[in-house]
Amino acid sequence: MLLNSDAFVRPGVVGLLGDALRRTAGLAAVGPSSTSRRDLMQYRRTPRGEYGGMPGVTPTPFLTAMCLMLRRAAVGERPFDPVYAPGYFEDLDLCCRLRDEGWELGIVEGARVHHVGGATTGRDASRGATMARNFATFSARWHSRPEQESLEAFLRAVDAPCDGSVP
Repeated sequence: MLLNSDAFVRPGVVGLLGDALRRTAGLAAVGPSSTSRRDLMQYRRTPRGEYGGMPGVTPTPFLTAMCLMLRRAAVGERPFDPVYAPGYFEDLDLCCRLRDEGWELGIVEGARVHHVGGATTGRDASRGATMARNFATFSARWHSRPEQESLEAFLRAVDAPCDGSVP
Protein backbone atom coordinates (compact mmCIF):
# COMPACT_ATOMS: atom_id res chain seq x y z
CA MET A 1 0.00 0.00 0.00
CA LEU A 2 1.21 3.50 -0.87
CA LEU A 3 0.05 6.51 1.11
CA ASN A 4 1.06 10.14 0.67
CA SER A 5 1.91 11.98 3.87
CA ASP A 6 -0.91 14.44 3.18
CA ALA A 7 -3.64 11.82 2.73
CA PHE A 8 -5.72 11.25 5.84
CA VAL A 9 -7.20 7.77 5.99
CA ARG A 10 -10.40 7.11 7.89
CA PRO A 11 -10.68 4.02 10.08
CA GLY A 12 -11.43 0.89 8.09
CA VAL A 13 -10.14 2.17 4.74
CA VAL A 14 -7.16 -0.19 4.57
CA GLY A 15 -9.41 -3.18 5.28
CA LEU A 16 -11.91 -2.15 2.59
CA LEU A 17 -9.14 -1.78 -0.01
CA GLY A 18 -7.64 -5.14 0.92
CA ASP A 19 -11.06 -6.84 0.81
CA ALA A 20 -11.65 -5.51 -2.72
CA LEU A 21 -8.35 -6.97 -3.93
CA ARG A 22 -9.01 -10.31 -2.21
CA ARG A 23 -12.49 -10.77 -3.63
CA THR A 24 -11.71 -9.76 -7.23
CA ALA A 25 -8.81 -11.65 -8.81
CA GLY A 26 -8.60 -9.39 -11.88
CA LEU A 27 -7.95 -6.21 -9.91
CA ALA A 28 -4.32 -5.07 -9.90
CA ALA A 29 -4.90 -1.93 -7.85
CA VAL A 30 -7.57 -0.15 -5.88
CA GLY A 31 -7.86 3.27 -4.37
CA PRO A 32 -10.39 5.08 -2.20
CA SER A 33 -12.69 7.88 -3.19
CA SER A 34 -11.18 11.27 -2.40
CA THR A 35 -12.25 14.70 -1.22
CA SER A 36 -9.74 16.37 -3.57
CA ARG A 37 -10.61 17.37 -7.15
CA ARG A 38 -6.98 16.78 -8.07
CA ASP A 39 -7.43 13.04 -7.54
CA LEU A 40 -9.00 12.74 -10.98
CA MET A 41 -11.54 9.94 -11.28
CA GLN A 42 -11.43 9.30 -7.52
CA TYR A 43 -12.89 12.68 -6.55
CA ARG A 44 -16.36 12.51 -5.02
CA ARG A 45 -18.22 15.48 -3.60
CA THR A 46 -20.31 12.89 -1.77
CA PRO A 47 -19.69 9.14 -1.53
CA ARG A 48 -21.29 6.93 -4.19
CA GLY A 49 -23.01 3.57 -3.89
CA GLU A 50 -22.23 0.29 -5.59
CA TYR A 51 -21.31 0.04 -9.28
CA GLY A 52 -20.63 -2.51 -11.97
CA GLY A 53 -19.96 -6.18 -11.42
CA MET A 54 -17.81 -5.51 -8.36
CA PRO A 55 -19.94 -4.58 -5.31
CA GLY A 56 -18.78 -1.23 -3.98
CA VAL A 57 -16.01 -0.93 -6.57
CA THR A 58 -16.19 1.38 -9.57
CA PRO A 59 -13.99 0.34 -12.51
CA THR A 60 -11.68 3.17 -13.59
CA PRO A 61 -8.89 3.70 -16.12
CA PHE A 62 -6.73 5.67 -13.66
CA LEU A 63 -5.91 5.79 -9.95
CA THR A 64 -3.70 8.28 -8.17
CA ALA A 65 -0.93 7.30 -5.77
CA MET A 66 -2.18 9.50 -2.95
CA CYS A 67 -3.57 6.26 -1.50
CA LEU A 68 -3.13 3.14 -3.55
CA MET A 69 -3.22 -0.56 -2.72
CA LEU A 70 -1.42 -2.73 -5.26
CA ARG A 71 -1.40 -6.46 -5.93
CA ARG A 72 2.28 -7.48 -5.78
CA ALA A 73 1.76 -10.16 -8.45
CA ALA A 74 0.70 -7.39 -10.85
CA VAL A 75 3.35 -4.76 -10.10
CA GLY A 76 6.39 -6.59 -8.72
CA GLU A 77 8.93 -4.84 -6.50
CA ARG A 78 9.22 -1.48 -8.34
CA PRO A 79 5.85 -0.33 -9.60
CA PHE A 80 6.90 3.13 -10.77
CA ASP A 81 9.12 4.06 -13.68
CA PRO A 82 12.01 6.16 -12.26
CA VAL A 83 11.84 8.49 -15.27
CA TYR A 84 9.02 10.27 -13.37
CA ALA A 85 11.04 10.94 -10.19
CA PRO A 86 10.46 12.85 -7.98
CA GLY A 87 6.80 12.38 -8.86
CA TYR A 88 3.69 13.20 -10.85
CA PHE A 89 2.20 11.00 -13.58
CA GLU A 90 4.10 7.90 -12.45
CA ASP A 91 0.83 6.58 -11.06
CA LEU A 92 -1.07 7.15 -14.31
CA ASP A 93 1.77 5.50 -16.24
CA LEU A 94 1.49 2.47 -13.95
CA CYS A 95 -2.26 2.34 -14.58
CA CYS A 96 -1.74 2.25 -18.34
CA ARG A 97 0.87 -0.50 -18.06
CA LEU A 98 -1.39 -2.60 -15.81
CA ARG A 99 -4.36 -2.26 -18.15
CA ASP A 100 -2.15 -3.20 -21.11
CA GLU A 101 -1.31 -6.39 -19.23
CA GLY A 102 -5.02 -7.19 -18.82
CA TRP A 103 -5.49 -6.04 -15.23
CA GLU A 104 -8.38 -3.93 -13.93
CA LEU A 105 -8.35 -0.95 -11.57
CA GLY A 106 -11.06 0.07 -9.14
CA ILE A 107 -12.23 2.80 -6.82
CA VAL A 108 -13.55 1.37 -3.56
CA GLU A 109 -16.56 3.61 -2.99
CA GLY A 110 -16.92 2.82 0.72
CA ALA A 111 -13.33 3.84 1.40
CA ARG A 112 -12.89 7.60 1.67
CA VAL A 113 -9.72 9.66 2.12
CA HIS A 114 -9.15 13.35 2.68
CA HIS A 115 -6.20 14.41 0.51
CA VAL A 116 -4.68 17.85 1.06
CA GLY A 117 -2.32 17.67 -1.95
CA GLY A 118 1.10 19.09 -2.65
CA ALA A 119 3.22 16.89 -0.36
CA THR A 120 5.25 15.33 -3.17
CA THR A 121 7.23 18.49 -3.88
CA GLY A 122 5.68 20.95 -1.45
CA ARG A 123 6.47 24.51 -2.42
CA ASP A 124 9.46 23.54 -4.54
CA ALA A 125 9.94 26.18 -7.24
CA SER A 126 10.59 23.47 -9.82
CA ARG A 127 7.22 21.78 -9.19
CA GLY A 128 5.57 23.22 -12.29
CA ALA A 129 8.51 22.27 -14.50
CA THR A 130 8.55 18.74 -13.05
CA MET A 131 4.83 18.34 -13.68
CA ALA A 132 5.14 19.66 -17.23
CA ARG A 133 8.11 17.39 -18.01
CA ASN A 134 6.40 14.33 -16.56
CA PHE A 135 3.11 15.07 -18.29
CA ALA A 136 4.98 15.37 -21.61
CA THR A 137 6.66 12.00 -20.95
CA PHE A 138 3.34 10.41 -20.03
CA SER A 139 1.55 11.91 -23.05
CA ALA A 140 4.27 10.84 -25.50
CA ARG A 141 4.20 7.31 -24.12
CA TRP A 142 0.42 6.88 -24.02
CA HIS A 143 -0.93 9.34 -26.62
CA SER A 144 -2.55 6.57 -28.66
CA ARG A 145 -4.70 5.27 -25.80
CA PRO A 146 -8.42 5.94 -26.35
CA GLU A 147 -8.85 7.50 -22.89
CA GLN A 148 -5.90 9.90 -23.27
CA GLU A 149 -7.97 12.68 -24.81
CA SER A 150 -10.62 12.45 -22.11
CA LEU A 151 -7.90 12.40 -19.41
CA GLU A 152 -6.33 15.58 -20.79
CA ALA A 153 -9.75 17.26 -20.89
CA PHE A 154 -10.37 16.12 -17.33
CA LEU A 155 -7.03 17.52 -16.17
CA ARG A 156 -7.84 20.87 -17.76
CA ALA A 157 -11.29 20.85 -16.14
CA VAL A 158 -9.85 20.43 -12.64
CA ASP A 159 -7.18 23.02 -13.40
CA ALA A 160 -4.33 20.57 -13.01
CA PRO A 161 -1.17 22.01 -14.52
CA CYS A 162 -0.31 20.23 -17.75
CA ASP A 163 1.42 23.29 -19.08
CA GLY A 164 4.04 23.79 -16.37
CA SER A 165 2.03 26.28 -14.36
CA VAL A 166 1.89 25.84 -10.60
CA PRO A 167 -1.63 25.60 -9.16
